Amino acid sequence: MKTNTFALAALSVLALAIAGCRSTGEFVPLSNGVEESVECVNLEHARLPDGRLQVAAMLHNLENRRIQVQVDCQFEDEHGVVIDSTPFENVILTENAREDVKFVSMNDKAERFFIRVREAR
Repeated sequence: MKTNTFALAALSVLALAIAGCRSTGEFVPLSNGVEESVECVNLEHARLPDGRLQVAAMLHNLENRRIQVQVDCQFEDEHGVVIDSTPFENVILTENAREDVKFVSMNDKAERFFIRVREAR
């Protein structure tokens, strides 16, 4: 009986840990070239006083050359439906540089976000 109680308690703790680790945002490289050249070294989010979601990401150029990428942010509601998407903006990263990008959702319904990066056209 003690073994079953211990196993049940361990499973409960594990389930709570997994639920607590659910991320509200992700960095999504949209091509292999971007995946090999750019990484997100810091991804932060906060609620503004009016309830909108503010997102900040620090992009790091992994190359020893200047690159140009385009970055946008998609915001989803609690059901995973995209409710807002920002236009892609150009970001120039010099050799091994780090650059911050920031986005704010249009309303207070945003629960998750995706920072998407693609090669500049």
